[in-house]
Amino acid sequence: MHRDFDLSLGAGYKSKAQKVRVMSEAWVENNIACPACGGALQKVKNNSPVKDFYCAQCAEEFELKSSGRKWGQKIIGGSYKTMLERLQSPQPPNFFFLHYEVTDTGYRVKNFFCIPKQFFTANIIEKRRLLSKKARRARWSGCTILVDKLPESGKIFYMRDTICAPIAAVRKNFAKICFLKAQQPEAKSWLIDVMKQVDLLAQRRFSLREFYSKAEAALQEQYPDNNNVRAKIRQQLQVLRAQGYLSFKGKGVYELC
Repeated sequence: MHRDFDLSLGAGYKSKAQKVRVMSEAWVENNIACPACGGALQKVKNNSPVKDFYCAQCAEEFELKSSGRKWGQKIIGGSYKTMLERLQSPQPPNFFFLHYEVTDTGYRVKNFFCIPKQFFTANIIEKRRLLSKKARRARWSGCTILVDKLPESGKIFYMRDTICAPIAAVRKNFAKICFLKAQQPEAKSWLIDVMKQVDLLAQRRFSLREFYSKAEAALQEQYPDNNNVRAKIRQQLQVLRAQGYLSFKGKGVYELC
């Protein structure tokens, strides 16, 4: 995988944003394989909201976001209305996030990861304040993607701090969480929140008692109308076990697979 942008592609543009858009899109097309099937990605020819690439082999779609700053826990997105409509469509996109650095000789990719579409629930899309009536796009509202609400398994890294992952590992990590696609929205939100709490335990093996101790209060706060959070937790852990995300070691002990 090459890490540098092709500077010649941006030579005809004056705006840095346009240069980065053209160079980053070309970089993805030339270096990134589909995380679902390993097929080649193709650039969407016509402008399409919330879609930049598609895989001709498996039909997965992707939107690319690039930044010269390392992505934080909250990512500024585009139109809130367009985002929700696209995510609720029959074929919502997966998202690519590219972080580049400016070097003495040009632009170099430092981090690149994918957030699969099944992690984009209404819980992680936050509506931003409406623009004022005097603004050029008066009453328009953007959105923020709350990455901090996702478990680590919701971020599939191709490159982390310039270290590249084998495509086999990328595909394995992508396949590991595909079971979420079949879940209904509320069930999916619960599973994702439990997966996040498993991450926060910061240990591969944990007991049900430990999980209750560290995660029950947080989940109760997130789901105040649920009157039996412990039973819901056990249900979600059983689903994660059945899907091969966790393994059961007996006596109330689980381990990340």
